[in-house]
Amino acid sequence: MNTSIAKAFLIRGAERNPVFTYPNREWGYGTLNLYNAFLRMRE
Repeated sequence: MNTSIAKAFLIRGAERNPVFTYPNREWGYGTLNLYNAFLRMRE
């Protein structure tokens, strides 16, 4: 696994608020959720 793959998993695992469009300047890709990121790796 390289850094771009790790970044992709972290982005996919982020929690997003449906009110905002992502990515944005305030929240980026959403709030970090490591548990969700690890679940995405298992898929």
